[in-house]
Amino acid sequence: MKSAYHQSAQQGGANLLEMLAVVAILSLMQGIFLPGYQQWMDAQQQAASLNRPYSIIEVSRHQAALRGEALRLCPSADGVECLTQPAASQQLLLLDPQSQLERTFFISSGAIAFPAQEVWLPAPPERRLGVSLRVCTRFDRLPSRGVVMSATGRPRLGEASPSLQALENQCF
Repeated sequence: MKSAYHQSAQQGGANLLEMLAVVAILSLMQGIFLPGYQQWMDAQQQAASLNRPYSIIEVSRHQAALRGEALRLCPSADGVECLTQPAASQQLLLLDPQSQLERTFFISSGAIAFPAQEVWLPAPPERRLGVSLRVCTRFDRLPSRGVVMSATGRPRLGEASPSLQALENQCF
């Protein structure tokens, strides 16, 4: 007949040394993977916040092409009038050449910093000067990104550049 000590030793289980090894491995994995995961999540959220302004500019550009005339996009504080100086705003107005309001856009995830009080969206094949719009977000650890428009008004998402960095002080 076996004693109670021998029966408990044969049942198995994890001893303290094995548990410490598992905790050390999990801590090491968390220390390595968690910062990378957080940066990846920030990059995904930044991309999502850039999609709304990009879509607004793309829709406005198509509207200008359909109408056959240049339209202008400007920041607004009240959703009715354009601001009189370059600023960052969550509300954008799309105006026709006679300054009649076509559409109001609202950006919920941040604001857009304008280099001038308005941006003209040319109707093809008209050309204007290209412009960069900085999207003000809370992602300080990532390089600033924005919407860069070519001379024909075609938008693209731009990386950190001197023209985007110059708009940094307009972000609140």
